[in-house]
Amino acid sequence: AARATRAPSMADGELGAASSSVARYDEYAHDKRIIIHPVYLNSKATIADGRVIAAEHGVENPTLGEIIEVLKHLGYQPALEDKIYSRDALARGRIRVNLKDAATGELTVPEIASRKQLLRKLGESIPNLKSRKEPSAKAPAPAIEYGGAPAMSMVPGMGAGMSPVGMPGRVGMPAGMMPPGMAGMMPPGMAGMMPPGMA
Repeated sequence: AARATRAPSMADGELGAASSSVARYDEYAHDKRIIIHPVYLNSKATIADGRVIAAEHGVENPTLGEIIEVLKHLGYQPALEDKIYSRDALARGRIRVNLKDAATGELTVPEIASRKQLLRKLGESIPNLKSRKEPSAKAPAPAIEYGGAPAMSMVPGMGAGMSPVGMPGRVGMPAGMMPPGMAGMMPPGMAGMMPPGMA
């Protein structure tokens, strides 16, 4: 009698594919570290900007340095990456960190088991940094309006005149600045109000 042979089934093919997939997954381990962009916890940012937690749990304009400082204090090993935030091409730099200890697999901080919990902890801790409580004395930055236009400020010696910040103004006016005959065109009593040498 002819010996019956079993035809290959779909299950055999699926099993082989599954085994191959498992092998590939084990070979290339998934990076389980979470990503943190400063905007995620910026209380001044909107949800549309990328803020992840409620504004009351965030902090105003956090920096990469401040985030890394707090993470290290908590016992994490953060890694800084030179990546641009997808919603803002000017926001450069992000942080990767693993919530669990690489050797034991246990949470580094028992009460922090998710990214949101970590972001809230950062928002709570950054305002307590020494650099926030005792900022070093810095020279005042030039007053610049939104859009880059220089702000205007009073310059000594120019009365009600205006001059852009950073541009030296004249103190007093040299004699002979008035055009010939101009003094006679001044309203009565104004000549006495002019600085010396202008009348």
